[in-house]
Order: sequence, then C-alpha cells, then structure tokens
Amino acid sequence: MPLLVRARSIYDGWFKAVLAVLDHGSWVTKEDSKILEVEDLILYVEDLSKPTKHPEVLENIGCLSSTQLEAYVKQFMSSDRMGFTYTYGERLRAYACPRCGATFDQVAFVKEKLSKFPNTNQAVAVLYNPLKDSDSTRHNDPPCWNWVQFRLRKGKLHITAVFRSHDYAKALYPNLYAIASLAEEMYPRGTRRLTLLSTSAHIYESDYKVVEKYVAPFRLLYRV
Repeated sequence: MPLLVRARSIYDGWFKAVLAVLDHGSWVTKEDSKILEVEDLILYVEDLSKPTKHPEVLENIGCLSSTQLEAYVKQFMSSDRMGFTYTYGERLRAYACPRCGATFDQVAFVKEKLSKFPNTNQAVAVLYNPLKDSDSTRHNDPPCWNWVQFRLRKGKLHITAVFRSHDYAKALYPNLYAIASLAEEMYPRGTRRLTLLSTSAHIYESDYKVVEKYVAPFRLLYRV
C-alpha cells in the first residue's frame, strides 16, 4: 500500500520522508546492495519554494554541502553532461536519439505548451531513454528520475514526478532543491506544488547508522 507524506515545505518534507523510511521501511537485498525500503512513497510538498536554509544534518550524513547543492542545480539547469554518462539537465534539455542524433529540449516544449494551453495535461517530460538505458544482461545505472508532468490549475503550478529508485538519505534533498529551481524557472511568480512518487524510497545499509544517529532525534517534530 502506498505511503503518503504531506509537508508544508521542502525542509520539513525531507525530514518527514527520511523518517518515514526509517520507521516504515523493510530490508531488501538488491543486486548490488542492501536497502531499507518503502515501496511507492508519495511525498506531497504544498509550497515548492526554494528553502532559505538547509537542514544542518545534511553534511553529517554525507549529503551535499550548500556549495555543492548550488553546483548540482547548475548541472540540473544545463544541457551539458559535464563528463557524466547522463545528467537530469541533459535529459530534460537535450534528450537525444542515439540512432539519428537528434536532440529535443523538453523544458522549452513544456514552457511553450503551458503558454499556449494553460490547462493542458500534455506538458510532460521523460528522462528514461529505452534506446540508451535498457540492458537486460547486466546491472547498469539508468536514470532514477523517469517522468514528470507540469499542470497549471487555478493559478498554481502542480508538478508530478516519478522516480524508479530514490536514495532518501543523500539524493532526495538535492533533487527536491533542484526540482524547486526548475519549477521557479517554469512559473516564477506563482505558487508551485509537488507530488513526488518514489516507487523505491530507500536508505542504503551503509548509511543507516549515521542517518539513524542524526535524523532520528527529529522524530517528535516530523513523525509521519
């Protein structure tokens, strides 16, 4: 059964979501690792504004520093892969056909679609590329973020994002912060909201003890 986590902001949403995995997760052994997992965790963030401060415990658990977060956002907002196999920015802004060489700017498409048809449900972007990412013969590393939709309703931008796999200790907060930056680019003057579905929301066994040490003490404030 899906687990719903409601939050006012990215800041408290991260705490609530990580604690939800700590408190409701089950141990699963994958091909390459062991994880504490909640299947189909839905995180709803009512106000997707970029936070004015970041949780102080982020660096204690091995997440990005403030400087690194800004660098991650810069990567998110660029079509340049910057030496990586892929980046979310590249998939969003230069989605490539490996057979014909053509690229497609999905961010520009979404902006134009919403501009011409404000109530459309067709403002969608895809990050998984089956021609590049599919490999049934080995354990590879396709994008964790697969799909996103942008909808304008009653003056608010609603974003729905689907992740096939999501490291809630180290990757959730940077992804929330970057998605908030993208939402701000899409709709700079209005209210922005996020529904994020992680079909596998998890904490790696190697991170479990440090997450329990630094995040668990916040249970009384952010318990789901």
